[in-house]
Amino acid sequence: MNVQVLKYFLLALSASSLVIYTAQAQNGISDKVYYDLVTDIIMEDTIVPNWRAKIIEDRVKRGTMTKHDSIKYFRIIKNSRLVLYNKKVNSRAKKALTKDLEETHYLKKHLSDKEVRDIVNKFPEDGPIDATLVKDRIEVLNKIPMRQDGHKFSSPIRISGNRFLVYHFNVTGHFSFSSGVVIFSVKDDTYLIEKKVILEEVVL
Repeated sequence: MNVQVLKYFLLALSASSLVIYTAQAQNGISDKVYYDLVTDIIMEDTIVPNWRAKIIEDRVKRGTMTKHDSIKYFRIIKNSRLVLYNKKVNSRAKKALTKDLEETHYLKKHLSDKEVRDIVNKFPEDGPIDATLVKDRIEVLNKIPMRQDGHKFSSPIRISGNRFLVYHFNVTGHFSFSSGVVIFSVKDDTYLIEKKVILEEVVL
């Protein structure tokens, strides 16, 4: 290989590596951590909360629900269809956080106005979800079907240090949804959720 060509090749390779490294540094966390977090949040749909399980148990004891029906209910929840929208909804996240900053102020207890503004400015353009990094149990779709529960997430954004935020939009029925953020920290390629904050919720 010609020396000049070799130099050009190595320079191009170095520049390419720098771009990849810079993108990872800006993102702040590995794909593994991000998709572990997304997967675990979605998988919560297959778990009956303790408060609801106690209600079911009480109904069985009172005779208002049969043991067979309670088992059937738990099985339905466990086998729920799990859907993830195939785009990172960063534009939706920016609007939601901007609205909270200017009107509702739910994040004020957890983040300063400056931190929220910085997060809003850090959101990139909407981008694709990597379906290959999502559990097979979860369907990654271009559109959440009507009357089907589903999830939408933003890219992870660094707050400061090892603290991050991800926006989560959860469709819970035909006209029902919740919109909020997950604040979490990362250490040794493992996440720890600090707080989930609901910014808007509609239940019909």
